[in-house]
Amino acid sequence: MNYKKKWVILLLLVIVFLQVSFFKVAYRYPYLGILAEQNAVGQWYIAGLEKISIGDKVGFKTNDIVISIDGKDPSEHATVQKYHSIEQADKITIQRDGQTLEFSLKEYSTSMTIDILSLIGEIFAFLFAYFLYTRIANSVSASMLSVVFANIALIFMAIGASTRADILAKGVTMTLVAALPFVFLHFLIMFFKERSSFSLPTYFMKYVYVGLIIFTGIQAVMFLPSAEFEFYSEVYYGTIFIFILGFTLNLALLAYLYIKYRKTNDYLFTVIRTVVIALICSFFPLVFLTFLPRLILKQELAFSYYSGWFVMIFPVVFGYLMMSKQLYDLDILIRRVYYTAFISTLPSGVLVIVNYFIFQKDASLKHLVISFLTTLIVLTFVTYSLEYFATRLEKIMFPRKYYLQQALKKIASDLGGITNFRELRDIVLVDIVDTLQVLGGAIVIQYADGNLEIISEGSIDEKEVRRRIVGNDWFDSDYTRTLIKGHEEYISFLVMTKKKRIRS
Repeated sequence: MNYKKKWVILLLLVIVFLQVSFFKVAYRYPYLGILAEQNAVGQWYIAGLEKISIGDKVGFKTNDIVISIDGKDPSEHATVQKYHSIEQADKITIQRDGQTLEFSLKEYSTSMTIDILSLIGEIFAFLFAYFLYTRIANSVSASMLSVVFANIALIFMAIGASTRADILAKGVTMTLVAALPFVFLHFLIMFFKERSSFSLPTYFMKYVYVGLIIFTGIQAVMFLPSAEFEFYSEVYYGTIFIFILGFTLNLALLAYLYIKYRKTNDYLFTVIRTVVIALICSFFPLVFLTFLPRLILKQELAFSYYSGWFVMIFPVVFGYLMMSKQLYDLDILIRRVYYTAFISTLPSGVLVIVNYFIFQKDASLKHLVISFLTTLIVLTFVTYSLEYFATRLEKIMFPRKYYLQQALKKIASDLGGITNFRELRDIVLVDIVDTLQVLGGAIVIQYADGNLEIISEGSIDEKEVRRRIVGNDWFDSDYTRTLIKGHEEYISFLVMTKKKRIRS
């Protein structure tokens, strides 16, 4: 067993271990989404409830005083101590308006929409990583892009357990989120190195990865029983800072390339422009709607789980273009996306307006905007993909057209193997008669001296064909004549009878 295979097997074992560990947590406990704080007298109370959790559905309310968790003081519960959140609990006792209430959580479903979507995202990202790594094995940039997908897949894998305050899952999530923009940067460097004269040394990436390993080691402190929320908070904001730093380095690299190649290389300039657009679309929601507001305002404008999905745009776009070998058609593809998005704007707006009038009481501005953007993206994708799906489903949707095209392709292919005139009947004429579903057909060669040579197939009267060719009489006839080729020595025709009648 060679060195590379050993590393692959080790990596697969680690992935399986993480998958089992995270599944165990995610499908053992429901996601409560309870944020806890201490008041002035040292009591733990519910400071907030995450919208996508089951906390509010169970019956918890903000400002409820938490008396106990699984029969113990809240301060002794690991998730409260380390993350100021209440997760991985079976029974919670609270006090509200002087009354003591006990909530049993075992009866609630542990599987949620966020878990299902995360699993779908994980499978999709792992498949993309596999196809890139195996189908473009000779490309270093494709291998790096597969690492990007593997990074995203592992984040999706850890989300379910991370939201439930699992220490290992949170550590994996924060490490991979911090690493993601730097893996992107490594991919971009290798990508432009393969496709241009641009060459940036990659030795500094070793120091970047060493720094990320050190950052991971620092997070291991959270496994200690004495680890407190203050330490986690510093690591959390450190993750956000590192991510934004990596995003800034990506933009700096692209800005440098944009200025350098904007007047020298049309193709490379188009690629750079596409990379910039895809990168901004991927990272803008997460950076400007989630991370920066969290750093500055201490709250997110958009939930990180939703804004994080946009990160998939960049690798999916380039993964598709690299596997389909369409990087050289970027201008055409970009125009198609622009046009399909523009065409989809009107129906998307109409659907949102209809939705507003039907659900006026429940329709907020936020929901309408999300509905419009979601509809626009879906319609753009469907419109863009119509040609592809129409081609793939042509056999089912347009069977006559499909079989005609297949027959014509076969005829065209067979023509290349013809060595003499007589082979036309056996190789081509039979297919023509069957494809056009006529009673019979004939290929007629009329030489300059007036002689005729006829090759027929099916039910066709050669004497009648000869008479009409010589007399040039095709009026009120059951035959049709099509010129094949005119030549100084001869003229060739294709003569066909009327179509067959299909008996019911």
